[in-house]
Amino acid sequence: MHNAQPIKIFCSYAHEDQIFVHQLRAHFASIQRRYPSVLWTDLEVQEGEEWEATILKHLNTAQIILLLISSDFMNSEYCYHTEMPRAMERHNQKEARVIPILIRSVARWQDAPFGKLQILPADGKPITHWHATDDAFAHVIEKISHVVSELARKNEDHINPEQSSIIASTISVLQQSALPLPLNSSALFEMPGSKSFEHQEEAYDFLISMIRRYGAKEAVFIQYSCNTSMPVLRRLLRAGAEVTVFIQHEETATKIGSQFQADRIISAARNLRSNLGDSLLDPQKLKVYKYRPPCSMSAIKIDNRVLYMGWYTYELKEPSGEGDHPDDIIDFSGHDRAAIVAWQRADNSQASNTLEEVNDFQALAKTFNMLEQNYRKYAEIVPI
Repeated sequence: MHNAQPIKIFCSYAHEDQIFVHQLRAHFASIQRRYPSVLWTDLEVQEGEEWEATILKHLNTAQIILLLISSDFMNSEYCYHTEMPRAMERHNQKEARVIPILIRSVARWQDAPFGKLQILPADGKPITHWHATDDAFAHVIEKISHVVSELARKNEDHINPEQSSIIASTISVLQQSALPLPLNSSALFEMPGSKSFEHQEEAYDFLISMIRRYGAKEAVFIQYSCNTSMPVLRRLLRAGAEVTVFIQHEETATKIGSQFQADRIISAARNLRSNLGDSLLDPQKLKVYKYRPPCSMSAIKIDNRVLYMGWYTYELKEPSGEGDHPDDIIDFSGHDRAAIVAWQRADNSQASNTLEEVNDFQALAKTFNMLEQNYRKYAEIVPI
């Protein structure tokens, strides 16, 4: 259910990159089919219109501003010294969302005013460096669609008491007696706590920023097919971490879904190495397993100090016997309600300013460890 008012998107680009604007517009149609939205560029300026006044009108009213970054953009007097500063001003005042898109390689783009923002495509790989530009634009459009979706819900005044209740009850279930975690002696995080996100991709972007800053030694993934979490996996392998990945077994996927889902699992496992590309510097650093339990929580653990959990609503059941494993006593339902990244310092004596933050992290860790133990028990190694 979307607001009738369209989301206004402004595209700033150098005219030398006009071919990429046409490609972006072609892919943008997939967003327009889902959400009322308008992508505006200066190609829409009509004969006889005052071009600068028209451009500034759309720049000043857009809710999303795309910056198509290239050497020509950086050298453009109008793009870099007029459109981009105004875009960043509106972004900093929370009037609009600026999304830089790296079209072609640019030296030290991180030093520009937009360098503090999450750039697309993921990992800062320019569009022209992709084997197929269609794949690159599909990736970019998918990320932009999440921002459009978020703004559409805000436009609807979408505060949902039911969802708030679900998240609150989920936290209540998780906040039980916590199992202490072994602590890694690597660099401390500045501050413990947690951060929630409406979309798992935004949580993944946050994880990537943490890995870039602090590095990582080991990680465990519990995923359905690992497709959406591939950028996180790639970043961990580049950091030299030892990674264990659990993906759904295709036989179980067939039972709970369809043959299409099973084929998706098989394809994800088969193409894992090619999808990771040059990230897989040491094949011994990555171990992949298929798990058979029919329900999973989208989750990632890094160095026993950082946890990503894709919120599923669930309730605990009373165990019926000693043979019960976690998926027998947890009812999962719902999907991608929200996502959370929780972390704590390695120095437990300075773990938190508030007791609630420690309990949140340890309760999440208890749930993760319970699921991981179960999946290891029922897993089969996948050759890559």
